[in-house]
Amino acid sequence: MPTGQLAVSSPGVLPEDGPGMTVPAGLLRARVSYVPSDPPAVDTNGGPGEHFLYRIDFWPADQARGLVVLKQGPNPWAG
Repeated sequence: MPTGQLAVSSPGVLPEDGPGMTVPAGLLRARVSYVPSDPPAVDTNGGPGEHFLYRIDFWPADQARGLVVLKQGPNPWAG
């Protein structure tokens, strides 16, 4: 993350239109996890479907490494 600026997007939101956040600049590792959730309290125009809360944890890395995907949980989301 050379600039320290992270853009958050989804299939319905372009990166330039989505929220952003500041993270430590430099080489980072990330873990993304989620849990099922109720629909948000405000209308998001997201339409019907499952709702999830996401968490992203970052920590500094001393070298670049390949992508590792670990799927845990029920099908179809983690299957």
